[in-house]
This record gives sequence, structure tokens and C-alpha cells, in this order.
Amino acid sequence: VQLLALRPHRKHELLQRLAGMQAGRPDGAGLLAALEEVAELDPTECCYRLKETLVGRVREDWPGYTAQERRQVALLQR
Repeated sequence: VQLLALRPHRKHELLQRLAGMQAGRPDGAGLLAALEEVAELDPTECCYRLKETLVGRVREDWPGYTAQERRQVALLQR
């Protein structure tokens, strides 16, 4: 949810970002299951977009965000 709030992502981009945040390798199958719940697949661009109904769940203070991303989320929520 937090990463998809910034912009649409491809699955491999999400896996890379999550790998950089965790000690272990992220589970691709688990990610796909989570994406089915929180995202919509854009078949023309092969990327996942956050479902609009979940924008309210985005946390501006999420520890995985950079300072610039926090500002971007704050703007999104306004």
C-alpha cells in the first residue's frame, strides 16, 4: 500500500524496493497475493496501481519513505 501510493509499480520494482528494506529476500508469491488485495493491474503498462479505496490507509510516517516521498504522500492526502 505504502509504495503503490507513490506511483504505479511493476512487480520486479516492488521486489527490489522491498529487498532493500529487509534482511531477507521478499517472497514473490506473498507479494502477488498482497497485490491482488490492494492493487489493480494495468495490463497496458504491466504495472500495479493502488486501489483508490485504500488511499486513506497510506501512512505519511511510514519508515520506508524518504523525506521527498513523505512530502509526496502528504500532498496526495490533501
